[in-house]
Amino acid sequence: MSDNILLEREQEELLVTLARAQQSVPRHERQKFVVLEFTGDGGSEHALLHDGLPEGMPRPYFGDIETLARQGLISLAHVDQHKWEFDVTPKGLLYAERVTQRQK
Repeated sequence: MSDNILLEREQEELLVTLARAQQSVPRHERQKFVVLEFTGDGGSEHALLHDGLPEGMPRPYFGDIETLARQGLISLAHVDQHKWEFDVTPKGLLYAERVTQRQK
């Protein structure tokens, strides 16, 4: 499965963080990850929200989130003009598990 997926190290680390965050919340309390875009004079920034994310996590590059979606590792949906939602897919959970095992 992972032979056809090409990710940069930072993208793999982001996926592992997302998978851990999703799995840290009891299934009956799970929620989608939310990405909010804020625009200002200096361009745009994105905030990633989810109860399972570690405190102080740096804001991910939105292009990395898009890459994970193109690879089928997350299910990204554009909800409105400045908001996206996603979950880590079963394929993404398996890939994150393999990355974690490879790092040991």
